[in-house]
Amino acid sequence: MTHMTHSNAVEQTYDDPARWSPRLQRLLEEQKTLLIELKKLSAQQTDLVKCADAERLLDVLGQRQDLIEKINARAEEFAPFKSRWAELMAMVAETERNGFQRLVDEIAELVRVVTDRDSEDRKELERQRARVSDQLETVSRGRGAVVAYGQQRPAETPRYQDRQG
Repeated sequence: MTHMTHSNAVEQTYDDPARWSPRLQRLLEEQKTLLIELKKLSAQQTDLVKCADAERLLDVLGQRQDLIEKINARAEEFAPFKSRWAELMAMVAETERNGFQRLVDEIAELVRVVTDRDSEDRKELERQRARVSDQLETVSRGRGAVVAYGQQRPAETPRYQDRQG
């Protein structure tokens, strides 16, 4: 009876494309599907940022967080494939290799689109924050003027006396 270590079992898993190829295909397709959903939420986020709907924005951000956790889990599952990408791609036929590469490129493009949109949303939120800050500063100065004006003593008004009588 031979004793096979976990490391050897993992190595054997990657020796046969028939064993790892379907899993890689599934992981890439799942990642793409999750990123398409994230892209949709990102578009909703942009709309909500533009119209300053904070309540609905927080809801979308919560949904995004759930998706990002799933995306990160898939990325962890993909890590062993990524670390030996060239070796694994050399084991499969060109059509399968091209299919994997196409999926990887589509995933990269989705990540770029979401990242760019998030960057623009951050800039818009910063502009909105600056506008609110300026408005609050103006209100604060206005209140200060009202308080200062209220502390001034009114000018003495002349008193009239009735000298007749």
